Amino acid sequence: MGCLSSVSFYVVLNGKNGHFFKPSRGLRHGDALSAYLFILVNDALSHLISSEFASGRLNGIRLCNGSPTLSHLFFADDTLLFIKASPENCNRMTHILEAYWAASSQLVNFDKSNMFFSPNTPGFIKRSVCSMLNNKEADNLGKYLGLRSVWGRSKKEALGYIKDLILKFILTSGRRSSPLLGRKS
Repeated sequence: MGCLSSVSFYVVLNGKNGHFFKPSRGLRHGDALSAYLFILVNDALSHLISSEFASGRLNGIRLCNGSPTLSHLFFADDTLLFIKASPENCNRMTHILEAYWAASSQLVNFDKSNMFFSPNTPGFIKRSVCSMLNNKEADNLGKYLGLRSVWGRSKKEALGYIKDLILKFILTSGRRSSPLLGRKS
């Protein structure tokens, strides 16, 4: 809070400095400090989830046999939560998110949120979980950072378009000037 309350501003009007004043509404969007504060606050959410997971009160998922259990991932301002579809897990996650909201004033934007279930999850469980968490199911999560969110079994197929993009870039760069292709056009 010292970083937030120590700054002061003045307005220059007709070339003259006005009176100093202190901001009263906290950080603004785009403030350099806001990204660091977001990371610190998100770390608190990570600890809440991890402690519930470690105590066995929250169950994550395994992506394949023998893999470690996954409960959450953060990237920038995106949060991915991985929990077993059960009423107990939904209640725990709801309590975690409510505690996080109470501490940080950050709410989940359900308009930008979706739930994705494994193909073997029964329909009545999907409907129940969506209802409990006040969210909607997504059939296809689309792409995230240019990669498909759900890959399937073929990694070659899933990542093939990246290879194609790189080859296309190399070939189109080569027409301009490319030491790789040893020619100019």
